[in-house]
Amino acid sequence: MRKSTGILLASGMLVAVALSGCTSAGPSCEVEWQDGGVAGAVDVSGSLGGTLKTSFPLPLVQLGEATSTVVQAGDGPIALPGSIVEGSVTIYDGATGEQLTGGGVFWSVDREEPRVVAAAKCLSPGTRVVTVGPASVVYGPSAAEGVDDATIVSVLDITAVYPGRADGADRLPVNGMPTIALAPDGRPGFTFTNAPAPTDLVVSVLKEGSGPEVQEGDTVVLQYTGVSWAKRTVFDTTWEKGVPAKLVAADASTTSDGSGVVPGFAKALIGQRVGSQVLVAIPPGLGYPAGATGAPVADDDTMVFVFDVLGIQEGD
Repeated sequence: MRKSTGILLASGMLVAVALSGCTSAGPSCEVEWQDGGVAGAVDVSGSLGGTLKTSFPLPLVQLGEATSTVVQAGDGPIALPGSIVEGSVTIYDGATGEQLTGGGVFWSVDREEPRVVAAAKCLSPGTRVVTVGPASVVYGPSAAEGVDDATIVSVLDITAVYPGRADGADRLPVNGMPTIALAPDGRPGFTFTNAPAPTDLVVSVLKEGSGPEVQEGDTVVLQYTGVSWAKRTVFDTTWEKGVPAKLVAADASTTSDGSGVVPGFAKALIGQRVGSQVLVAIPPGLGYPAGATGAPVADDDTMVFVFDVLGIQEGD
């Protein structure tokens, strides 16, 4: 079983499961796994997201379908399909009880994901859920290659749940800006007219949220897509990465550590409410400094972003 330690760590399992696609979600949620089974034999204590003390009968063997059980219930927004779950996961060898690995998680919940992700569906922040099963079922065949039938014990602590897309009220767009059409999962598409690029910052709120207002210095959870106005091409998007970004709502040119975003993005983001979707055109003077290394657009190009404000990270 020690072989599994190297495989799970080398495979980038914690990252791999985080890179799941987003789907649309309805207002209701139904857990698709039966609570209990072998997972009920696992005893866990310790603060949520902290150091755990875990024990279970050895060897613990679960064949076929994995089992999950909620050992500590939370409250607040539930993780619908497409929601983003933040927390930590600790992984144990079912044969020896040895802790194999663990760390932070930030992933999108989807019906088709391995059990370790699907187990978060319909659960709230403050929840601890234990999953036991073959490695290939709990983490998926690619993450468990070579140890498919080995029993794995996973303890997932959920500390935050964010929606996967903006859910605010629709607002009329600003004239002259690109038109945004949304795919079923919320992914934006751009249609440009022949209108010239604006020379000033233009901010158009497409959906107005009702959540907390973003303050300068907040760490904000965002979905976004950036497009070159001149080339009409996407140069960056969180949607292809499968999970949102965490960005500091500050002008990076004014912070001591360089954290934050370009000035125009900061101006567009600060003051928006969680749940909002915003379209912004950022002229060269409010974008990257001229000649900046690694800048995604030319010095004289206007950047266009559409971003969804999903949440503000607590403690920041």
